[in-house]
Amino acid sequence: MRRLVVSFLASVATLVAAAVVPVDPALAPISDDPRLPRVLLIGDSVSIGYTLAVRRELAGAANVHRPPANGGSTKIGLRDLDRWLGDQRWDVIHFNFGLHDLGYRWPDDSNLNAQGVYATADNGGHQNVPPADYERNLRELVGRLKRTGAKLIFATTTPVSADLHSYVKAAELPYNAAARRVMQAEQIAINDLWAFTTPQIDQLQIPGNPHFTAKGSVALAREVARSVRAVLPAPPRAPVSDATWLQANGVLIFHDAFEREETGNGAKAIGNGWNSATADRVPQLKMADLDAGILKISSATKEAGHAAHIHHEAGFTDGGAVVRFRFPGLNKGESLQLGFVDRDTPGIHAGHLCYGILAPTSVTLIDHKTGVMNLEIRQRRQTYLDRKEKLPADLEALLKAKQVSVPWKPDTEWHELVLLTEGDELRLSLDGKVVARHRSAGFAHPLKRWFSFLVPSTVWIDDVKIWKVK
Repeated sequence: MRRLVVSFLASVATLVAAAVVPVDPALAPISDDPRLPRVLLIGDSVSIGYTLAVRRELAGAANVHRPPANGGSTKIGLRDLDRWLGDQRWDVIHFNFGLHDLGYRWPDDSNLNAQGVYATADNGGHQNVPPADYERNLRELVGRLKRTGAKLIFATTTPVSADLHSYVKAAELPYNAAARRVMQAEQIAINDLWAFTTPQIDQLQIPGNPHFTAKGSVALAREVARSVRAVLPAPPRAPVSDATWLQANGVLIFHDAFEREETGNGAKAIGNGWNSATADRVPQLKMADLDAGILKISSATKEAGHAAHIHHEAGFTDGGAVVRFRFPGLNKGESLQLGFVDRDTPGIHAGHLCYGILAPTSVTLIDHKTGVMNLEIRQRRQTYLDRKEKLPADLEALLKAKQVSVPWKPDTEWHELVLLTEGDELRLSLDGKVVARHRSAGFAHPLKRWFSFLVPSTVWIDDVKIWKVK
C-alpha cells in the first residue's frame, strides 16, 4: 500500500512538473507607464527573439508589448489579430508575417509526418501559404491594422540562408516582393530587415538555420527600435508658463519699468507712450503717480464718472502683456481690469475687445467684441434694462457664453500677471500658473491696437512688457 501511495505521489509530482512550463519572458505581459506611447510587436519566433532587446532599447520611451504567442503565418494573423489588438489604444504597430507562410506542409497541414520526415518541395509538400494568397492575406491584415489608427511598420522577412527541414533557401524573396507591393500601395513604412541582415548574415544568423544568435537578435532589435522611435509621438512637452511661452515665441515690442517721474496730471503725464483716457476729465486730481519705479494708480472714479483708463500701443494679433502688480490695500474692493482695445473697428463700443478682470472674489475673462460691447447686442440688451425686464433666454445665453469666471481671493502681495491671446483663446496666468482660459470669436480679433488698464480704485504696477507673437 505504501509503495502504491509513493508511486501515486511521484506520478502527481511528475504531472505537476510537466504542467508548470516556464513562460518565455518575451511573451509575459508588461505593466504600462501611462505617460508613454504603446507599441505592439507582431511576428514569429524571430520577433520573439528580439522582443526583450527592443524593450531595453526603448526603455523610457515606449511601452513595448507583443502577443503572448508566436504570430505564425498570415492565416494565424487573420484568425487571431482582433484578440492580439484587444480594445487598447496602440500608437505604433511593428509587424511581420512570412517565415511561417513560406514553409512547406504535408496535405494534412503538418510540416512533419508520422515517420519524422519534413515536407519539402521535392517530396509532395506544398507551401503553407502560397505567395498569391500571402499577398491577399496581407492586404486584409493591413486594412484591419489601419483601423487602429496606429503608425504601422512592416518588417520584411529575414533570409532563409540554407535548406533546413521544411524551409527552402531564398524562399523569402517572392514573399518580400509581394509584401513590398502591398505596403507601397497602402503607404505603410517598411523596415527592411532582409536588406539589413543579408550582408552580415554569417555573423548574425545561426548556421543553416533561419533563427538568429543572441548577437543577431540584439542587432535586429536595434533596427526595430530605430524604426519605431522614428514614428513615436513626440513626448509631452513639460508645461511652460505663459511668460516663457511669450519669450520663446514672440518679440518684445514694449517694456516699461517706470523708473522716472510723471509730468503733471494730463493724458500723457505718465510718459513713455502711455495715455490716460480719463485724466483730462479731472485735471486737478492726480490719478497716476510714478514713485520709486512704481506706477501707483488711484482712480477718481466718482469725480471722473469712469474708472481710470490708461493704455499703450500694442499692435498684434497673437501676443500678450506681462504685468507685475499688487493691490496696496488702501481701498475696499480693489480690482484690476486689463485687456485689449481697437477703437478703429466700427460696431464696438469704445473699441473694447476683451478683458481679464481681477475682482474681489473672482477672475473673469470676457469677450466684449462679440458680446456686451457689440453695438447691436448692447442696444438690444439696453432696451430690456431700461424697461427693467428680464433678458430673453437667447440673449442671456449668448452673453453668458462670452465669459468665464473662476474663484479667486486677492491679497496685498506682488504678483506677475500674464494676459495673452492665441487664436480664439484668451488666457490669464498668475505667478506662472494659468488661472483662467476661454475661447470666443472676439479673442481672435486681427489687431489688438491698445493694451489697457481700467482701475476703479487703487493698484500699483511695477513693470509692463508687451510681446507680439503674430
